Amino acid sequence: MKLSLSVADPLKQKTACLVVGACADLLHDPLLQAPFDLVVSTWVFEHFSEPSKVAWKAWERLTPGGHMVLFFEVWDDTWRSRVTEPVWRFFTAHLLREEEYYYFPGVASVDCFRGLWTSVGLLVSHKPDVE
Repeated sequence: MKLSLSVADPLKQKTACLVVGACADLLHDPLLQAPFDLVVSTWVFEHFSEPSKVAWKAWERLTPGGHMVLFFEVWDDTWRSRVTEPVWRFFTAHLLREEEYYYFPGVASVDCFRGLWTSVGLLVSHKPDVE
């Protein structure tokens, strides 16, 4: 992932958030060592050959009580998915299937929304507080 930190400057000025930008191969490289309260990912998990592996790596970096919010394209067994899936492969991506994302760690909720061409999923994971 690549993030221009200039995009994050206004956020850093208005809040007490630590905004981190990095460029890494999320499937093979180790993630940043810092603990995170929130991990947000949009339109990325479709591009991983092993999305669950990346979700678990991010989960390990979450602080207790932290959340992951993931947004990705999903397979919904409609004509839209059947037409779109071959196109996604051209971009080394695939529509995530239910049996993939329901095994992500700490799933608290999953909502799917039908889009123009495919459906999208919004998954929220919550890491329980340590007692």
